[in-house]
Amino acid sequence: MKILYDLSYVQEDIYSSVYYHAKSTFEYLMNNIDDSIEVALLVLRNVKVEDSILKLAKKIEYVDSRVDTKKYFKEVEEVGLKYDRVYFPYQPIGHIYKFGDKTDFYFTMYSLKELVFSKKGKYNKYDLLYQEGFLSHLKYFYRAFKRFSGIWYKETFNRMKNNLENAKKVICVSNSTKEDVIKTFKINEDKLEVFYSPLKKVTDFSSTDLTYSNYFLFVSSSKYTKNTYSGLKALDLIYDNNIDYPMTVSVGHLPSKVYKKLRHKDKIISLDYVTHYDLEYLYQNALALIYPSFYEGFGDALLEAMKYKTRVIASNLKCLNELYPHALFFDPFNIKDIKEKILNYESIDKEMMYLDYQNVLAKSDSDRLKEVEFITK
Repeated sequence: MKILYDLSYVQEDIYSSVYYHAKSTFEYLMNNIDDSIEVALLVLRNVKVEDSILKLAKKIEYVDSRVDTKKYFKEVEEVGLKYDRVYFPYQPIGHIYKFGDKTDFYFTMYSLKELVFSKKGKYNKYDLLYQEGFLSHLKYFYRAFKRFSGIWYKETFNRMKNNLENAKKVICVSNSTKEDVIKTFKINEDKLEVFYSPLKKVTDFSSTDLTYSNYFLFVSSSKYTKNTYSGLKALDLIYDNNIDYPMTVSVGHLPSKVYKKLRHKDKIISLDYVTHYDLEYLYQNALALIYPSFYEGFGDALLEAMKYKTRVIASNLKCLNELYPHALFFDPFNIKDIKEKILNYESIDKEMMYLDYQNVLAKSDSDRLKEVEFITK
């Protein structure tokens, strides 16, 4: 069997959890297949590929940069037609892929995030706060038009549904994602299989210079979908009554319009880019991770914190309840509820929460070999 493994779509974002999943699955795949299976790696021609991946890749196919998306999608399809199977370790949303009757199409489904945020309404009420610069505002108003007209939702729904129907098999990263796919798109359950995402296990802090202590932590603060604004407003309410309450560290560029709305700016340490080692240090030493995300399919950040027995206060989302039942949950649309949960963070049982981490870790580890078998059988 000849399999094409597409890394090209996530190759430019090496810090994302999807890229880590794609990289880890490829490494595990190449270390656990027999000689009867030929795997070719699909990558962008002018983007660096990590040495650890190159050492394992026995054959490489190249496509051009994704700047010209129509050309890129066409090239991917043309290369894919030469193989028995094409596997995308991500969910295709920008194009409806058709590989014909002789090429099987597999991919991984992380969530319905793109569909959820294409709707008008509560999920994007703070989107404008996160826009900086003229071009960013233009893009916002273009998105807003597509949202309110329903065009964006229809386009996204159509692409996702067609790719789900065209695929022979689809991997979901949680049972919640699988249930959402079946309910939303009426897809046959037999086509879907649940394998948890691979977990990052690096714990080396030798390269960090950070010395923070006694703080709450937010991550991915540059994305309105993570709803950091609501979490910071909740802490603002707490600081109104107790200015000595612990500090807050926010990782990821905090937009100026969000920052200006905070009354207690001196209590917020805003960090832009941090290294992986810095982030590990911040997870390990935080009083709690506050994760007010509007929507998730897996919630990797919770695991990153839980592995250090750091408490987690998070949005009351179906997938997070499934995977991390001993975190403390709040309504992400209710700032007063977020405030009350933060004030009660010490009520979280760290040992039970760490058990959640161990349970997810055990299933994630056992799923790696099952995932390889699923992709190659």
